[in-house]
Amino acid sequence: MQMIETQFVVDHLILTGELFLPDTLDPPLVVGSHGLEGSRHSAKQQVLSRLLPENGMAFFRFDHRGGNSPVGI
Repeated sequence: MQMIETQFVVDHLILTGELFLPDTLDPPLVVGSHGLEGSRHSAKQQVLSRLLPENGMAFFRFDHRGGNSPVGI
């Protein structure tokens, strides 16, 4: 399994995410979306980031917009 950390900009905010890739070519992708007041580090997101790649699926988890850093304009 490989993990790639990424950042991307949405509405002038920097969002952080992690892509977990299995050791297979062209895997299906599952996008994790945590609940209200949660984060990409919640227990469910951590379990999915391990189990899905072990079963041949890529998993992308990210923090939503609340509490993220603004991008300098």
